[in-house]
Amino acid sequence: MQAGFKSGVENETIAAVLDRGGLESMLWSVSLVLIALAFGGLLRELGVFQAIVDALLERLKSPGSSVLSVVLSSIGVNLLAGEQYLSILLPGQAFKQGFIDRGIDPRYLSRALEDGGTVINPLIPWGVSGAFFAATLGVPVLEYAPFAFFLWLSPIFSIMLGYMKLGKQHETVRIAS
Repeated sequence: MQAGFKSGVENETIAAVLDRGGLESMLWSVSLVLIALAFGGLLRELGVFQAIVDALLERLKSPGSSVLSVVLSSIGVNLLAGEQYLSILLPGQAFKQGFIDRGIDPRYLSRALEDGGTVINPLIPWGVSGAFFAATLGVPVLEYAPFAFFLWLSPIFSIMLGYMKLGKQHETVRIAS
């Protein structure tokens, strides 16, 4: 488990599938996650991120701008910490009450967090996913990024959904009440 499995199979193709590096080969990505989570814990406990979001929430007028803010905040956390879990947790906790107060369905918050957090992380060279993909594929992030259409389009569609569908739904709810 520590150093990796060595099958002793003579066939190079089969050996390439069976023989792996164990915990030692994965320690760099595990340590990157731990360091990023520690950094995120400091940001959360010190209230740095929440203070920024609170100032932002005062200016948000439409449901679309709320979704846009969540997506951009998740991308910002990704750029700052390089960790996809933090890019979901910090903005999710910070924006949750604002979505509730504005009567916005929490599913839109969830989608915005996913599209701005998890999906973007492979495009960040110092991010956990970006570093893992680059090491696994042997292709630097900046080389595969132009071809990762889903990763670019997903947050764009989330923002468009926030302004188009959510905006119309929100207006309908206002008129009816």
